[in-house]
Amino acid sequence: MITIRSHIPLLLLLLIFSTGLLDAYAGEPWKDYSPNQLDSINKLDTLSNRFRYSNNALSKKYAHTALEYAKKIKSTDLTARSYILLGLACLPNNNDSSFFFFEKAIELAKSVNDADLIAHAYYCLAALNEEVGDYETAVILLDSVSKYASISKDERIVVDIFTLLGNIRFNLKDND
Repeated sequence: MITIRSHIPLLLLLLIFSTGLLDAYAGEPWKDYSPNQLDSINKLDTLSNRFRYSNNALSKKYAHTALEYAKKIKSTDLTARSYILLGLACLPNNNDSSFFFFEKAIELAKSVNDADLIAHAYYCLAALNEEVGDYETAVILLDSVSKYASISKDERIVVDIFTLLGNIRFNLKDND
C-alpha cells in the first residue's frame, strides 16, 4: 500500500528543485524574450507550484496554460520548461503523464541544446524513477544530469543529485 509517507522524499526533492527552477531560468538564456513573455511564464510557473499540493487541478490548469502560451509564442525552450512544470503538476497521482512530460521536455531541450534545461528535465525523470522504485534507471539518468549540469555549470543541481543518490541508497538498504 502506497502512503503519503512513501512519497515524502520525492515531494521534498521536487519541491527543492522547483523552487530553484525560476532562479535557474532568470539569467542569460532568456534574454531573447520580452519582459512580458517571461513574466507571464514565470507567474504561471509560480502559481502552478503554489497550488501543486493544495489544489492539484488548479496547478495542472496553470501548467497547461503555460504550455499553451509557450507554444503560442513558438518558443521551444519555454515549451520544454512548461512540460517540466506540467510533469511536476501531475505528481504524485499521475506518474505515467509525468514520465511523458519529462521525456518531451528532454527532447525539446535537446533540440535547442540547452544544457541547463536538459539537466533539470533529466533530474525530474530520475527522481520519478526513484519514486517508482526503478533505482537502476534513476542512477543512469543522474549520470546524464551530471553531464549536462557540468556543461551548464549548474552547481545547485549537484546537491540535488547527491540527495537523490542518498535516497536511493537508503531505499536499497531498507529493502535488504
